[in-house]
Amino acid sequence: MNTPSSQTTSSLETQLSSTTTARLTSIPSTTPVPTPTPVAHNTPQEVAQEFLTLWQSQKFDAMYPLISAEAQKGITKETFVQRYNAIWDEVGIISLVAKLHQSKNTQEPNQQFHVTMTTALIGTYEEDNTLSLIQQGSDWRVQWLPSVIFKDLIGDNLIHMFPLSQPRGDIIDAKGQKFATEIAYTSIGLVPQLMKNPSQLLDAISKILNYPRDKLQQLYNKANQHPTWLQPIQIVPPALVTKVKEAFGSTEGIDLSDVQLRGYPQDASAAHTIGYLGEISAQELNTLWKQGYLSGDWIGKSGLERWGEAILAGRRGGKLAVITPQGDVVTTIAERTPMKGSTIVLTLDAGLQKAAQEALGNYNGSIIVMRVKDGSILALASSPSFDPNTFILGLSQSQADNLFKNPNQPLLNRPALGVYPPGSTFKTVSISAALASGVYTPRSLFDCKGVWNGLGMPMHCWKVTGHGIIGLYEGLAQSCDIVFYNVGHELDLQRGHSYFPSLIQQFGVGRPTGIIGVPEAAGLLPTPQWKAKVLKEPWYPGDPVNMAIGQGSLLVTPLQMTTWISAIANGGTMYVPRIIDRVVSPAGQVSQPAPVKAVAQLPVSKSDLAFIRAAMRQTVAETTNWLGTGSWAFRDFPIPVSGKTGTAQSGQKIPHAWFASFAPSDNPEIAVIAMAEHAGEGADVAGPMCRRVYEAYFNINWESLVPPGNHRECITTEYLCPANWPRVPSTIGTDTYIPK
Repeated sequence: MNTPSSQTTSSLETQLSSTTTARLTSIPSTTPVPTPTPVAHNTPQEVAQEFLTLWQSQKFDAMYPLISAEAQKGITKETFVQRYNAIWDEVGIISLVAKLHQSKNTQEPNQQFHVTMTTALIGTYEEDNTLSLIQQGSDWRVQWLPSVIFKDLIGDNLIHMFPLSQPRGDIIDAKGQKFATEIAYTSIGLVPQLMKNPSQLLDAISKILNYPRDKLQQLYNKANQHPTWLQPIQIVPPALVTKVKEAFGSTEGIDLSDVQLRGYPQDASAAHTIGYLGEISAQELNTLWKQGYLSGDWIGKSGLERWGEAILAGRRGGKLAVITPQGDVVTTIAERTPMKGSTIVLTLDAGLQKAAQEALGNYNGSIIVMRVKDGSILALASSPSFDPNTFILGLSQSQADNLFKNPNQPLLNRPALGVYPPGSTFKTVSISAALASGVYTPRSLFDCKGVWNGLGMPMHCWKVTGHGIIGLYEGLAQSCDIVFYNVGHELDLQRGHSYFPSLIQQFGVGRPTGIIGVPEAAGLLPTPQWKAKVLKEPWYPGDPVNMAIGQGSLLVTPLQMTTWISAIANGGTMYVPRIIDRVVSPAGQVSQPAPVKAVAQLPVSKSDLAFIRAAMRQTVAETTNWLGTGSWAFRDFPIPVSGKTGTAQSGQKIPHAWFASFAPSDNPEIAVIAMAEHAGEGADVAGPMCRRVYEAYFNINWESLVPPGNHRECITTEYLCPANWPRVPSTIGTDTYIPK
């Protein structure tokens, strides 16, 4: 991005004078509609009324025949229409109402009128003025002067609107750490007339800034048309400021100026949530000019910068003035003070957000941290990420290609817009459905031999040797597929095809969570009706079986999963996720566009939820032969964590890795969900990601707590470490659950 030039383009109003330096405002104007030549009028009042009616309708070409022959000698019709259009645009008039004062004397040659202008920058402006009319033959005509438009506009003077603005509002975390704010940058520019050795200076600038020499020459040639003007080159990257100041700080013809621009102190952390700015487009300007936006303005393009544009931008102000053709102010007609943007305070914790971002490493994926008691999001990390500062400093072609053409989609906010099969993490929903249905109880048992033939064809458990006789409790902790094949099949047989999907829907699957400020996907919940309508297929017995283990056509977002895991943790209350805590105006007024909102209760009894939470605890705490599928990642972790691993088919050789969890197990505070695309086993990849987040949240140095020895990694195709693998004795206990 280049900084604005010290010499700006002339507006249509100022182009009427060849020596002006007034500024162009690119406010769209309405194309005048041709109107027939008016008929003769018998009274000054009738002429004045028609003149004003045509003015407020922007039919400037039809106004011209109503001005006197003497006035027409001083201004051509083309110039007359051009000037009215130019002033309309320069002032930023949204609407104009011109009314004659009530008078019984229709023959009075001086007609008093009142004008009310609604403008983009100064709001509503009103003034009283006078139309002087003279008789020409049998008709009356307006003795037109520029003062008819504004009473203070006389002679060769011009109308000019000076836009006034205040800094954009900040976006901060719950502790006041800034995610987006105004930052001082250094701009480099050149003034050709002052450059003693232009070619040598351009070479030096090109080398230090890595700026294309040919483009630099083009800027110089452009500036050399007005050699006393300042030609901006670019904003200096922060890493080069010292070097640039040392090289050019005292060089004639090189200008280094401090400018206030949008900056993102957390760089790539939470970039998808915060968003970025871009120059306003012509399409956006077609409507937003009425709110005071001008060509060249920067506006929110994504994330909260876009959602909160009206909040953050505040209100533009302006000073409407009469100026000389040379640009000197003669009279200030009206002025409105700009209003600074409000501050958006987030629920995010910048430190935890950074830890979550770092925990993702080089994987494409998501990590979400949610406070379970109210749905507040403490971290929303997406990888790969991007640095929104690059949009302010100016994207090179390679940077733009890496953002917009990269197959890894670094601009995609994966926690809310990424949709995936959930794999075995979905068994937390399936076990809930099993218990809620009455078909199963906490004492129900299954026989896992490693293969299941319930549909007349072999379907395998991840543990090829089988789990043996196993209950729902151990089935969830050890992620036994055979248990959940049976669950999906029996619920469909005994409760009907719609029962399982309808209960799943009550966990928020298949619809947006309702989070404010973050665009999100709905995911996909397959139902018999959906299959018939979309796929033109019947509901097969295999559909609920696949769905019970989180596969098939089922797709969820990480954000959806976080809401139902949080509900399981807190006792069953589903909250709308919230990332915006409050908005604070410059005057200190507080509003809450996204208050805490409970939307539903899980369709599961309190005792069954306790059973599920205990089974999720065993996923992490069961270290006997490492049967708990999440136990290795959390060995000897001093805070009790409950979780569920997931390894989901991805359509590629390497599956997606999931881990869904909450802690502390006995009094849950936060839920942490990690998802890594095409990364492998959930226990091996996503589990350690969640542990790193818990380390940051609870301020624990886990590495120092793990006894030394050659048993720091445990990666197998079946989750289990070999029987002879050195065990790390658990210091936490097993927290067993005994059904009544």
